[in-house]
Amino acid sequence: MEAIKVTDLSDGRALYELGDHFITCTLSHDKRWQLGAFKRDESNLRDDTLAVLKNEKFMFMVKLGGQLSPKPQCIAVNGRFLFSVHTGKDNNMAAAIVMDNTGKELFKIETSTHLISSAISEFGRYIALSFAGSKNKDDFYAHRLEVINIDTGELLMSVIKTDFLRYAELSVVEPDGGLFATFNGRTRLIDVTNL
Repeated sequence: MEAIKVTDLSDGRALYELGDHFITCTLSHDKRWQLGAFKRDESNLRDDTLAVLKNEKFMFMVKLGGQLSPKPQCIAVNGRFLFSVHTGKDNNMAAAIVMDNTGKELFKIETSTHLISSAISEFGRYIALSFAGSKNKDDFYAHRLEVINIDTGELLMSVIKTDFLRYAELSVVEPDGGLFATFNGRTRLIDVTNL
């Protein structure tokens, strides 16, 4: 099935028409892969399905069951993608999941702490996750910034965020999982020695 591009959006995403659905898609670095969410089941209040497109052609979908709702985060040039899963009427966070370009799950973190920002490296080897605070004071991920190697599962960085990092936009790069954070027009390389 072919998707029809309706327009580019000011935030770097694009709006596509796929059959009877309009889908706002996050684009890969090279703009060849598109990741969006839409509502297949009209009885649901929120989106319940992820759509993965390549060169504006539908590749596959990931349908979530029950009251689960996906939120596309980012997609790499090889089609690996990161999305968050939310539950119930309050849209509470449930998990962050990475899948490959066939829909195989590669990595998953279960947490009730929402993401403020996330990034995937160009070829999908690394992800960076910036978590908000949490109502659940026992949630390990509250106020954390993590960088993870998806191929090995290795945690490269896990720190409590400082003021500069609290709301920063993230970029994680290959080959080593280097992390750049941008806030108020300033960008800097982040490592555990300069937090």
